[in-house]
Parts: sequence; C-alpha cells; structure tokens
Amino acid sequence: MAKVKTLKPAPKKTNAHVDGIAGLPVAALQARQKRIVALLDQIDAEMADGVEYDDEARGRSQRLRGQAEKAALGSVLDYAEKREESFIGLADRDDGHDPEKFETGLLRDRLEGAFILSQIVERVDATRLRVADSALHLTALVKPTVLAAYEIAKPLAKVDKKHGQKLNGARNYYGGIARAGAKTRKQNSAAAAAKP
Repeated sequence: MAKVKTLKPAPKKTNAHVDGIAGLPVAALQARQKRIVALLDQIDAEMADGVEYDDEARGRSQRLRGQAEKAALGSVLDYAEKREESFIGLADRDDGHDPEKFETGLLRDRLEGAFILSQIVERVDATRLRVADSALHLTALVKPTVLAAYEIAKPLAKVDKKHGQKLNGARNYYGGIARAGAKTRKQNSAAAAAKP
C-alpha cells in the first residue's frame, strides 16, 4: 500500500510590520523619545549662539550649495587677496571690523563656517526624514483601520447608552474638522459671489 502523504497546515501569515519600529512596545518608544530629546537639547545648547530667521527672511536667504560652490567662492577670495586695491569698494559690505578693508580672511572663515553648518543641516535633515517617515509609517498602519472602525462605530454609538459616549472624542475632533471645512467653503463661496 502506498504511503499517504499528510499535508502540514500552511504557516500562519505573520504581520510583516512586526519587526522594526512598528513592533516596538510603547515603553521602548517612550524611552527612545526621552533619549532623543536629551540629544536634541544638547544640539540646542551647542547652537545657543546661532540665529533664527522667520519664514520670510529664510525664504530670501542664500544657501551654500556644497563643496563645489565653497571652492568657487574661495577662488574669488583668493583673487581678491591678490588685488586688494580693486575691492576697497566692498569694505563696508563685508560686515567686518575694518570699514576701510575688504576682509577676505574674515569672509573665508565665515564661508568655512557656513559650509560646516550646511553639512550639519544635511545630517540633521537625514535623521529628521527618518523620524518623520517612521511617524508616517506608523500612522499608515493605524489610521485607515481605526477610521474604518469609526465609520462602523458612529451609528452603533448613537443607540448604545452604555458605551456610546466613549466615541465623543472622535466625534468632537472629526466633527470640528468638518464644521471648519464647511465654514471655509461658505466663506469662499460668498467671496467668489461678491467679486464682480
């Protein structure tokens, strides 16, 4: 008699998101948050003498575009050092200490400083993006499912005397967004209608 092969049940599908940041317990994320905030406080302390522009000033400001532009600007300073007499007219525009001299050494130091800070910005931005993308990832794992549950819960909560009020936080929040949107649409319609 032929041996009958018994089939093993297929392994249960596991959630592919269990590993990584999505699988961390809340306590572990809170501990990580505390450590990261402490590190950010250290960075803030290091930059205590830095400046902070408003959005308008930031938008008007020029950025240093990497090592190549730093080298290009440095070559201009090299030339200016060899022909100092030709650049006296810029002496009062270098924000230096001597209004009679185009201070190439000071400008060179500031150029190097701008480059160093730009490198720090690139590094901080890379970390910021990873944190932001992780937050988006966790939100994407939660929000659509919970909003689907909210759509199911809304009509149930209306007649559920015992537990219906537990949904008030969601009703207030999402209802407020809907009311604000309706108000904006009404104002936009009125403004459009008032235009000749």
